[in-house]
Amino acid sequence: TLYLLDEAKNELVSRIVVGGEVRSIRMKVGHGIAGLVAQSGEPIRVDDAYRDPRFEKEWDLLTGYRTTNMLAAPLRNHLGPTIGVLQVLNKRGARGFTHDDEAIASALSTQAAVAIDNSRLVLSLIQKNRQLIDTKEQLERKFRELSLLFELERATAGATSIEELVRVALEQATGASDSRGAVLRLADDETGDLVDYV
Repeated sequence: TLYLLDEAKNELVSRIVVGGEVRSIRMKVGHGIAGLVAQSGEPIRVDDAYRDPRFEKEWDLLTGYRTTNMLAAPLRNHLGPTIGVLQVLNKRGARGFTHDDEAIASALSTQAAVAIDNSRLVLSLIQKNRQLIDTKEQLERKFRELSLLFELERATAGATSIEELVRVALEQATGASDSRGAVLRLADDETGDLVDYV
């Protein structure tokens, strides 16, 4: 099992599949074997799980698995703090996990921590890139809007008739929207009839 540390909740989190359903396992740092490893930063070997008071049987009940022996090693990133725990269960054969097994688990957990840190950094960069692209697009949209308003104001300032004002507005609208044409419908001042300007 690979547990990752949720620092905000001070919990270890893992996911398991039971009968086709994905479930989350959460345990407080300091509880159970994995929680104690996360707290101390030191590996723990257990030869007989059900005789060790630190072992929490609830996980076996949840998964239907029977733990006999176990080895848990901390995952440490390049800065040193524990970011999770690697836990292996039920070594084959009559004996429990050895010092050599602990050394292998520690090496694997170091590699896992580096891979996890790298993937988190890449995901963080991707997210920041998306934010920058969104911000750039918003700024470009605002710039286009301001440019259109400036051009519209400049073009309409010189208009001397309603027809010329409408023509300038329609030209600006078609240019800004990249369309083939535009229509402006105004009510006639005298009759109230709607008049289309194309």
